[in-house]
Amino acid sequence: GIEGDFLWFANDAISLGGNFSYTSTEFTEDFFVIDDFDPNSPRSLFSPEDRTINAKGRGLPNIPDWKATVWGQYGIDIGNRGKVDINTSLSYIDDVYFTVFEADRDQAPSYFRWDARVTWQSTTGKYSASAFVNNILDDIGIRQVFASTEEDGWNRSAATTEPRIFGLELQYKLGPEY
Repeated sequence: GIEGDFLWFANDAISLGGNFSYTSTEFTEDFFVIDDFDPNSPRSLFSPEDRTINAKGRGLPNIPDWKATVWGQYGIDIGNRGKVDINTSLSYIDDVYFTVFEADRDQAPSYFRWDARVTWQSTTGKYSASAFVNNILDDIGIRQVFASTEEDGWNRSAATTEPRIFGLELQYKLGPEY
């Protein structure tokens, strides 16, 4: 695989950054695994030999080929009223399989996530206020798929990303200023 990062301070107010990774994984030698999670070949009807697959040539589970994030920040000095920072980030996660069997039922499609935040901070740093939107595109991604066996009815469940969330955050710092 390959990965990289970049960070650019365009001027005193603007900074941009990001990272990416490409990871091509593959079992290069024979690796035999029994698939207890396939409803098409239940253990009550098929022998272990019938349910065994060779994972050679398949990718490692839980590892997407591509991942990337880009972000930007713009800082505005508003004199004796403090400063304002505007931040945004956009992330991408490629398709990913959650088992070595590479079955469609255990795959998560690619998704994007775009977040934004505006933060005001007083000149003393004691007060701050932020408004934010997480997952602006409301693109729900699957972070993990959990599979069960025949005994549990072949259930599949998933852990997902959060839907679009708006928020306001107010802070006051107690104690001495540093």
